[in-house]
Amino acid sequence: MNEYLELKEKSTHQFSKATKKHNTISTCQLLAISIFYYLKTDHVLFRLLSTFSVISFLVLMKVYQKVSFDKSILGALVAINTDEINYLNHQAIP
Repeated sequence: MNEYLELKEKSTHQFSKATKKHNTISTCQLLAISIFYYLKTDHVLFRLLSTFSVISFLVLMKVYQKVSFDKSILGALVAINTDEINYLNHQAIP
């Protein structure tokens, strides 16, 4: 029983960290694409910044996909441990 409680606490902590990372990456993506749209002009510096914004957005998309997958796995682990704890306490049948 204690093992499931520890696993649930660990999974919940990792899930909250993944959620924070998920939200941070989403915000960075928004900023990267916003910079791209606001800096579309003929000046060389702005073109370089726009290119950098697009590349950073694509990189952030890959990272976002990985974090999103990890977040879903951790959410499932929390649910599994909660079900096991409830079963062991005779509170519910999973």
